[in-house]
Amino acid sequence: MRKLCQTDDRARAEHIADGLRVAGIEAEIRGESDAPSVWVIDHDELARARTWAREHADDDPGTFADRAAKLRKADVREREDHAQRQVSVGASWRAAPGGLTPITMALIGGSVIIALMGYLGLAGDDTMWSLTIDHYDVIVPLQRIRDGEVWRLLTPMFLHFGALHLVFNMMWMWRLGPQVESNHGSWLLVVLVVVSEVVGNLAQYAVSGPAFGGMSGVVYALFGFVWMRAQYDRKHRYALSDVNALLMMGWFVLCATGFVGPIANLGHAGGLVVGLAFGLPAYIRQVRAVGFGQGFEKGSWGDVQLKGWRWVQLRVLRPYLPLWFLLLAAIVVLTSL
Repeated sequence: MRKLCQTDDRARAEHIADGLRVAGIEAEIRGESDAPSVWVIDHDELARARTWAREHADDDPGTFADRAAKLRKADVREREDHAQRQVSVGASWRAAPGGLTPITMALIGGSVIIALMGYLGLAGDDTMWSLTIDHYDVIVPLQRIRDGEVWRLLTPMFLHFGALHLVFNMMWMWRLGPQVESNHGSWLLVVLVVVSEVVGNLAQYAVSGPAFGGMSGVVYALFGFVWMRAQYDRKHRYALSDVNALLMMGWFVLCATGFVGPIANLGHAGGLVVGLAFGLPAYIRQVRAVGFGQGFEKGSWGDVQLKGWRWVQLRVLRPYLPLWFLLLAAIVVLTSL
């Protein structure tokens, strides 16, 4: 956004902005009512806007008002239609979870069945230990896996310690898993699960031994991937609100503090890193398309007007959020060693 001109007359500023809009040049009025300025949205259109302003400098105010008003109404209708389409997409996704996403349902079903078997006493300690990454009394690390029990690299995700642990993970699996399966197919969900589990479980085992479990590492892998796609991929139907992202990252940090008890933090961090890595292509395409500094070119409205915390948000935090998430994961890893 670049500044075109400043006037001491609001009506004149509105006339210029309306005329530019009719000419196909997006413009806005900024500043105080006694000293308004006209800004061109696309800085590449600045030269054309200046030419238009010189040619129409003597036109009467209001000349273009009616036509510009009609254009604004058309834009409002278009935005409302777009919003309605977005709501419809979200509703259709929410209305068709489980049954159409077999891998997600298998993971949720397996976790619930194993939790019920443990609660009802239908599965003894030997059964439960057969699902851990290793047995507690081994001398050689990963001895059971070395002996061929390779399923142990994945099966800890089915072990949950308490109802809250199970419900939290299954809730997020239900919300995130179907998005991956419906947009990119079950195969990608399987790959995400396998890679995140192997990475997170081996890292956690190296620090704490075999006494851990849960699907949190998978959940954070899905969160990282879905968040990246929702932010930077406009071709697919991914959706994750800023509130949910804040909740997930807040819980990530809270678990790392140790205030909520012993947590497999390296499993969380490993899953998050894997998910962000799988979503990286969408982020790279976005950066290549628009760059990091869009809206902050020298002389632009963002460059001139934005200051303080708002500038930090739009210039430092938001463009590099994936890197900030990775930094948090790195801090968690280092503090867990």
